[in-house]
Amino acid sequence: ALSTVARARCDLTVLVRGGGARSDLAAFDTEMVARAVATHPLPVWTGIGHSGDQAVADVVANRAFVTPTECGHELVRHVLTWYEATVESARNLARMTRVVVEDADSRHGYCRQRLTSTARGQLERHAERTEHRAVRIALQGRRQVDDAKAAIDQRAIRLGPLAFGAVERGEGRLTSLRRLLDAYDVDRQLERGYSLTLDDEGRLVRSVGALTPGQPIMTRFADGTARSTVEATVPSVRSGGEDEQ
Repeated sequence: ALSTVARARCDLTVLVRGGGARSDLAAFDTEMVARAVATHPLPVWTGIGHSGDQAVADVVANRAFVTPTECGHELVRHVLTWYEATVESARNLARMTRVVVEDADSRHGYCRQRLTSTARGQLERHAERTEHRAVRIALQGRRQVDDAKAAIDQRAIRLGPLAFGAVERGEGRLTSLRRLLDAYDVDRQLERGYSLTLDDEGRLVRSVGALTPGQPIMTRFADGTARSTVEATVPSVRSGGEDEQ
């Protein structure tokens, strides 16, 4: 029977006795049964005796119980422990996961609602600020235009007298320059009795050292020009005794 169970896909083998006299325990003291229990590939639990009775099979078994009922209770407790550790834990995990997901979804909806209301509030505040700034810009723009217009009017009022003053000062300077030019005008100097001596190429002669005897020259007066030929040059003598060309 143990060999047959070993070929099945089980996790545990339970060997129990349904009751009987003390002499019925002799079968569980045989070497064949004890070797089958000891070499069994699965864990073997036994529940073959009563209080005070112990068979060889109990000694070599994985666990031994005094009664089949106690063995059944331990088997139920063991399975329940496994169930709680695996299946129930998985259910708890699934339940907790559902709770976490629902809580996250609730918080997501709350955050989304807050974000929507906050964004709407921000847009309204920015719209109010933009409208307020637009009104201020319009007022300031109008005020600046009025100030610029007033400044332009004031400058225009000042520009007329300043322009006339500048023109008058320019006319005065022009008159002074005309007088200065008149004072240095060659024709005016010639009218005063001065004359200009030019060589045969029309260049001004500034010194007798630039003339040679026989050289033709022209003398310009206020009323005309006279042509002549140099016969000789006579240097003038300065008061210090030095010759002046």
